[in-house]
Amino acid sequence: MSTGSPSGSPSVFSAVKSLAIAKFGTQLLSWVGTYYVATVLMPKDYGLSSMATAFTQFAQLFAEMGIGVTIVQRQSIPEKELHNLFTFSLMLGSFCAVASFFLAYLGGWYFRRADIIPLTQFTSVVFLANALSIVPYNILNRDMRFRERGWVDMHSTFISVAAQVAMAHAGMGAWSLIGGVGIRAVVRTAASFYYSKYVPTLFFNWGLLKGDLVFSLPVTFNGLLYVLKEKSIPLILGRFFSAAQLGYYALANTLSDIPNQKVVQIVREILLPLLSRRDQAGRVDGLFTALKFCTLFILPVYIAGFYYGAPILEALFPAKWSAMAQIFAGLCLVQIFVVFISIGTIYATASGKPLLSSYAEVSLALLIPAATYLFHTLPFSSLPYVWSVVHFLVFSIWIFVLMRGSGPFLMRLLRLNLQVVAVCLAVVAADFALFHIGHLSRFGHAQALAFVRAALYLVAYLGFVYFSHREFIFTLRKK
Repeated sequence: MSTGSPSGSPSVFSAVKSLAIAKFGTQLLSWVGTYYVATVLMPKDYGLSSMATAFTQFAQLFAEMGIGVTIVQRQSIPEKELHNLFTFSLMLGSFCAVASFFLAYLGGWYFRRADIIPLTQFTSVVFLANALSIVPYNILNRDMRFRERGWVDMHSTFISVAAQVAMAHAGMGAWSLIGGVGIRAVVRTAASFYYSKYVPTLFFNWGLLKGDLVFSLPVTFNGLLYVLKEKSIPLILGRFFSAAQLGYYALANTLSDIPNQKVVQIVREILLPLLSRRDQAGRVDGLFTALKFCTLFILPVYIAGFYYGAPILEALFPAKWSAMAQIFAGLCLVQIFVVFISIGTIYATASGKPLLSSYAEVSLALLIPAATYLFHTLPFSSLPYVWSVVHFLVFSIWIFVLMRGSGPFLMRLLRLNLQVVAVCLAVVAADFALFHIGHLSRFGHAQALAFVRAALYLVAYLGFVYFSHREFIFTLRKK
């Protein structure tokens, strides 16, 4: 995101706009589908789905082996080498598909639930489909062909959501969730080949592969650490809590992850190929631009989710999901630091030094499971606050290590975050004074009023952004 664009490549703003339009269309349907499925399914179904993928997610990493990131970061790879990577990914995917059958029995034994075994075994479809799509999908990413990437995502999301809704309506329970994931992977694979025009050839040469593995293995290692951190939560909590309680966490995590996956993901996807083309000064500039964007537009959304999320979710979802609302509020705080860390890892990867990300990933992979186990006796809704403290400490230390020697960068980032947090807290304080001290709550309809209060919060905050940072917004159009 540094100033200027490489000759012949689209501007960042143009790339974001193309991908964002596609994402917005898919997200509208995805929200409707997610809401409908959640009203039909029970919390236990979400818990079973989470248990079914708790072990196979680790295998998925080895099916990808960082190949996609390698294609994007290297920018230019001979066709013969692409075929080599395709064949290798297909071999890994096939191995992991077979392994999922054995992991299914391990999961059934660990969680003491035989009913998750067939659900886990079905994930073999996902392994094979994802393995086939790695090369063509990331060719689109490497070449910054985000319009076509958007179409790939639209096709896969539309069809998978429609299938999930149909299966949920037919009373298929947890199969609606797992089946939707499988269908999405298959459609994404077909669409990736169609739009990339990539025609694979089975070819394998270990000598060619070794050079690619030098870069991709550290990426895989970081991914393994991330999955270990994420999946340690259902693995540990699944032993101490019911499937329904785990289901509350699963849906709350999905909802809290929406700004990250649907907005920040666009930034990450564009940032990696863009920074890979820049020199060190350009990468630092791009990192700050991305972090500033997330601070101005994502951080306030998560603060709003923390403060207004519970009453809004209680108004939207049936009473069976009421216990999910408080978990969602705490997860919004966790997601703030997940977003910032993920942007930093893109910078490290684009710099050709993915092991720089390992400092944060190792810390979280060790501390999150330890904190989850130590504090599992707390009320379920209190655990996200423990995780948020751990994420905050890790990010604070890691960004200092990552950008050591760049004091001005760190001070600019700190001042910006303090400014945004202060403005958000001032708006929240005004809302609290009017609603509680001013006794507006006595009029009733607190849940409906939460929508109005959240809207006023966003309007007030956007006013601050316009008057204080409008030059930054206009500058993005030129980058």
